[in-house]
Amino acid sequence: MKSLTSKILISTCLILSTVAADAAWQCKAGNARGQVWTGIAAYRAGAASAAMRFCARGSRYARNCHIKFCSPMGGHMPMMGWQCNVRNARGQLFVGTANYRGAAVATAMRFCARNSKFARNCQVARCFHR
Repeated sequence: MKSLTSKILISTCLILSTVAADAAWQCKAGNARGQVWTGIAAYRAGAASAAMRFCARGSRYARNCHIKFCSPMGGHMPMMGWQCNVRNARGQLFVGTANYRGAAVATAMRFCARNSKFARNCQVARCFHR
């Protein structure tokens, strides 16, 4: 009996370690109402796909779903792969960072629009991979 219990315990540990090793990325998708769904997979694209799939199934308006961020599992901070700089007509600089270029542009443009007298004067100056 003791032998069977120890075999079950060892098998369980091996299965859990394999699952943990395969789940290397975590992505979060959200909708316009602020609801968030999480996808976990071995690769970033798989985790993003799973998060979007869960959001589309759980959200009333699936078109509002978007990826909020992706990060490697294991307690690391979300990777901020892109930085975009936006300037207004007065030369003020606004910076946006995100995993995706489009999200970095949107963040920087939003900062510029909120802090500029004329939001239409905001223009992307430069985007680069960090």
